[in-house]
Amino acid sequence: MMGGRIPLGLRIKRKRHREIAFLQDIIVEKLYEIFSKAVIHRETAIWRCYDGNRFSEDIDVYIEEKK
Repeated sequence: MMGGRIPLGLRIKRKRHREIAFLQDIIVEKLYEIFSKAVIHRETAIWRCYDGNRFSEDIDVYIEEKK
């Protein structure tokens, strides 16, 4: 637990949403292993980075195009 807060996946009441949140954790971790400069944005950023209360099922991300 970071900073005394309950992990996001454990704050979610619906089982389906909890399962999605835990899978998102895995996807985001792998995403940053491959694309270290990826940027999470929109509802995903509010939900995950700014401790928002509204669950987001999708993962909004910008990945820089190789030039």
